[in-house]
Amino acid sequence: LMKRKLGLLTILAMALPVVIGGAADAAQLNGTVSLEDYYSGDTASGSRHAMTGRLRLDLTKAGSSEKFAFHFDARQRLDLSGESSTSSKEGRIDQAQLEYAGTSLYLSIGRLWPKDMPIEVVDGVNAFYHGPKTGVGVYAGLRPNPYSQSTTADFTSAGLYLSHAGEKLTAGAAFVHNGYKGDTDRQYFYGYGTWTPIPSLFALGNITADMSPSGEIDLTNLIAELTWRPDEVKSFTFGYNQFRAFKYYASTLFADINDSRQDAWYFGATYRLAQKYTVYGRVETQKRHFPAVESGQNDMLSYRAGVSGDNLFNTGVFLNLSASITDSYDSEYKSYSFDMSRMLGESFQLMVNGAYTENVYGAASSAEVTSFGGSLFYMARRWNMSLGLDREQGADYTTSRILTRVSFNM
Repeated sequence: LMKRKLGLLTILAMALPVVIGGAADAAQLNGTVSLEDYYSGDTASGSRHAMTGRLRLDLTKAGSSEKFAFHFDARQRLDLSGESSTSSKEGRIDQAQLEYAGTSLYLSIGRLWPKDMPIEVVDGVNAFYHGPKTGVGVYAGLRPNPYSQSTTADFTSAGLYLSHAGEKLTAGAAFVHNGYKGDTDRQYFYGYGTWTPIPSLFALGNITADMSPSGEIDLTNLIAELTWRPDEVKSFTFGYNQFRAFKYYASTLFADINDSRQDAWYFGATYRLAQKYTVYGRVETQKRHFPAVESGQNDMLSYRAGVSGDNLFNTGVFLNLSASITDSYDSEYKSYSFDMSRMLGESFQLMVNGAYTENVYGAASSAEVTSFGGSLFYMARRWNMSLGLDREQGADYTTSRILTRVSFNM
């Protein structure tokens, strides 16, 4: 059934722009058709082979007023392995909407992400009224099944939101209600913002707070980051984030979900040398507030440092070397990696990468993994093609992967 729906919508996506575009010579049609082939062979778990096709269409300036548009984005995956190794459906429609964009009023209908607040996907309608800097929006409809992405009357979603876009400040806030078979599944508040008080200072953040059926509000996720760039040579970044699992109260299969949280603090810095080389580093600490976790397994400390160079020795080669050491929840992790790339003429780019990793879990002996690979990209005005090969060697397994992709821009 999902394949049939996807096939019908694909035909609609191809026919509708012609019908609408015929009303105005000014209509513009853009899009991308792509085909991706992925193969993975593992000596321990077997092989996997999948092919994915994707179609994206954007018709703008349609109708006599040139204010109508149509957007479509869908993909079809074919599992060629004989056995599917994933629970996701083979067909998926990410977007299929008609929209009207007036001077102050925006309207859309179909499968859409709300304008200026793309936090929920809905099969329904979205209205947004905007002034020079501030706008208010509302959306409502059916929420696609989170497992199959098919349209269903079981899941619903509605929301009210505000957004602001100024020269130094952008911000937004929303209240979202998700339902399941007539009951409240989830209700939450969401907010985001970016602030640039002076050119050298940039701050960003977003926050999510869930409301329980009894009306209690708890912080779910929080991200905050501040970057200071005093000049073109150096920059400093300081950040904090908190993540906590949220609950679906009506559709969940579990009676209770542990909503313990994880906190992280990090500091990073970069320094530019001789206009060609950049030295960078990052320190991060995490703490898990899980009652079930044993003492000594709650903390993580990670260090990362590296150096990158543009046009190395005037050869046109970009090179990046990095090393990281992580003491993570009763395990140790060390990694050393490199990646390099070079343009071959104006259309081809060659990339090579490799890494060595050592993992130690508790009292167990260390596990070493070596990986290396390469990619070749061809970039033209309408055609883009790529071929990627990589190999991973562990103590008791070997994995080889091949990824090819070709796309055509309309």
